Amino acid sequence: MPKSKDMKKSWTRVTRAFCCGSETSEYSDVIFKCEEGQKVYALKGILAMHSPFFRSIFFGKMQESEIARSGNILTMTVPWKYDAFFALISYCHTGMLEVDH
Repeated sequence: MPKSKDMKKSWTRVTRAFCCGSETSEYSDVIFKCEEGQKVYALKGILAMHSPFFRSIFFGKMQESEIARSGNILTMTVPWKYDAFFALISYCHTGMLEVDH
């Protein structure tokens, strides 16, 4: 039987590949455009589970003017640098934070 740590690493890789990659939007329902113009793809439900801020934007009464809706896909411009925002979104999706020294 796989160790819990190994399972978490596998889950992290799978989640990043499907949910918060910077190259694909096939499985995502929200796209964030960062300061540099790079995009981060994510899942609204996962972000809403981890953050009252995202919950209020996606499912509550708070409606940000920076959100564009196209069908079920939301696009939101964020005033963050790509690396920092990708780390935040990745953490919400995987529960793990990678820090470069």
